[in-house]
Amino acid sequence: FDELRCHCGESVLYPPIHCGTRPPECTKPCIRSHPCDHEVKHTCHSEETCPPCTALTVKWCFGHHKQCTSVMCFLEGVSCGMMCLKDLACGKHKCNLTCHAGPCLKDGAKCTQLCGIPRSACGHPCGNVCHDGPCPDTPCKSQVTLACPCGHRSEALLL
Repeated sequence: FDELRCHCGESVLYPPIHCGTRPPECTKPCIRSHPCDHEVKHTCHSEETCPPCTALTVKWCFGHHKQCTSVMCFLEGVSCGMMCLKDLACGKHKCNLTCHAGPCLKDGAKCTQLCGIPRSACGHPCGNVCHDGPCPDTPCKSQVTLACPCGHRSEALLL
């Protein structure tokens, strides 16, 4: 017959012990190695893994926009809530998602932001989905309002 001890060995159950009995509860601090240097706030336990460290720390957000305070130690990353603004692969636009982890576009995805290059004919933005090369020769969809010099008559037109 063997004694059944907690992980640190401080609490003991003496025989006879039924099969499947869990190790005894222990009120001593956990002595296992932990991934951080914060003070251990949990007690000795029989579970394989320790509960996550909830000490409040300062961490950079995913996009390195700013340092966020009061972030629990166990969190791998945090969003600051600002717009990402990383350059997209197209080289013409910036990411307009909220601060995030990982790539701005999914694998194989292309930029879907609208082209802002001015049209040579009217000066309005191209307005087509982001593209390589020169802007496609599509009709301008910008609506303008023309008014007579006195301002009494006006009309909206598509150029």
